[in-house]
Amino acid sequence: MKLWVHGEHLLVDGHKMAKSAGNFYKLIDLEEKGFSPLDFRYLCLQSHYRSKLNFTWEALQAAKNARARLSRIVEETRSSKLEARNKLEIQNSKYYKTFKEKMSVDLNTPEALAVVWEMMRDGKVSNEEKLSVYNEMDEVLGLYEDVIQNDIPEEIKKLAKEREEAREKKDYKRADELREQILIGGYKVEDRDDKYQISR
Repeated sequence: MKLWVHGEHLLVDGHKMAKSAGNFYKLIDLEEKGFSPLDFRYLCLQSHYRSKLNFTWEALQAAKNARARLSRIVEETRSSKLEARNKLEIQNSKYYKTFKEKMSVDLNTPEALAVVWEMMRDGKVSNEEKLSVYNEMDEVLGLYEDVIQNDIPEEIKKLAKEREEAREKKDYKRADELREQILIGGYKVEDRDDKYQISR
């Protein structure tokens, strides 16, 4: 089931966003200042959708720093060879259960995000459990693209590679056909400079 909810008003430095006030920003403005759209997503997740979100560059920088720290922890967790947990083991994790509870109570993303941090800092939880449960949580949060990449089926990766080869040969018709096949498979491919990114 997919749901769409409208968040409360977005403020900028405590004021309503408006072009006339000179405080109107687009994602491209954020990217030009070195921020990722995922940094902004992290910022949004820190506020409940029923609450006003006050955007400031300082708050966005703090969100970027927090997401970078989380990414480093995930990378450190992945540094050794791990055995992935199956779905049943993930669902039985106390942290996964708590995460689901927080999201089920009116999409409480701030508290759900707090559960993520609590789990990643818990020295009693194995790296296998942390990574497997985090991957599942990030299917909801969508904060860490590299983790998502690891869960992409080989068939989708193969199609993406074939598409890239078709683009290099300037066979754009074939590249478009392969993009459609990837979309049908439930994924999308985006071109980024000299590489491509696959995501859900």
